[in-house]
Amino acid sequence: MTHFPSDNHSPEKPAGPQPVIVNLGSVEPETVDWLWQGRFALGKVTLLAGDPGLGKSFVTLDMAARVTTGREWPDGEPGQTGSVVLLSAEDGPADTIRPRIESLGGFVDRIDLIRMVTRPNSENEKSFSLGRDLAALEETISQQWNPRLVVIDPISAYLGGTDSHNNSDIRGLLTPLSDLADRLHVAIVVVTHLNKSDSGPALYRSMGSIGFVAAARAAWMVTKDSGDPSGERRLLLASKNNLGPGKTGLAFWIQAKPDDHYGAVVAWDPTPVYKRVDEVFSEAQRKRGKSGKLGQAEAWLKEMLAKGPVPQKELERLAGIKGISES
Repeated sequence: MTHFPSDNHSPEKPAGPQPVIVNLGSVEPETVDWLWQGRFALGKVTLLAGDPGLGKSFVTLDMAARVTTGREWPDGEPGQTGSVVLLSAEDGPADTIRPRIESLGGFVDRIDLIRMVTRPNSENEKSFSLGRDLAALEETISQQWNPRLVVIDPISAYLGGTDSHNNSDIRGLLTPLSDLADRLHVAIVVVTHLNKSDSGPALYRSMGSIGFVAAARAAWMVTKDSGDPSGERRLLLASKNNLGPGKTGLAFWIQAKPDDHYGAVVAWDPTPVYKRVDEVFSEAQRKRGKSGKLGQAEAWLKEMLAKGPVPQKELERLAGIKGISES
């Protein structure tokens, strides 16, 4: 469609902010390009959230190792070979990151780790800040051979003083990061913890502002499988996907590698998991509620029997007064 200027259009530039307009007729349609089909897209920011100790960092390192070799993904989707940039604030490069990458079968020379940055007019190295040092991240990515993946783990370590609960500030911080992902055509995976809330949709469980989830085009949750008696099975479940149809979840374990004294690997179960993340969180909440009531009943019963036997009928009567059911 051709647009014609209005007859009363003034050639003088009006004062104040002016819109930057992109006419959709000039935009060439593109399909979403995936690093991991249906899960982690190139040119986009994806959020990976979960409680501490569930294996989020293991998952991102497993992804990094696969990218360096081009090995297929756990669900059988074809892999892509390329380089990786890591921002890791919680794990040491010598005793954790490199050994894990090697245990996972990755090529360590295709991974660059940003530990610190130097800034003009400063003699000391500084901690990386997304607000101040995005150019340094772009420079690192641009110098790589075929960059495919960037991992920021956890993002809370790189906010540089930005209030993580301020929606406007977080959006202002993450919009340039999204632009960088698009410009350099890399998948950026942002790792975060969950807040302490024990209710509500999973989408609102990520720590800090909802701006984190809003900026990400997809969000995945790592959680315990509430149906696993061992407590070791983990689930990777989608809580948001704005880029395509919903994908089934996957299960994994962190397993020791007998022939490797450095530790463990991610063992994936290729069988699809059809549970929704809200369903899993609700199951866990119900179990915690039941265990809490059971604990209160046990404590009360021990107190009642501390001085000797009490007739069952009397216990039932007193329990009813306390609101404790017979079961």
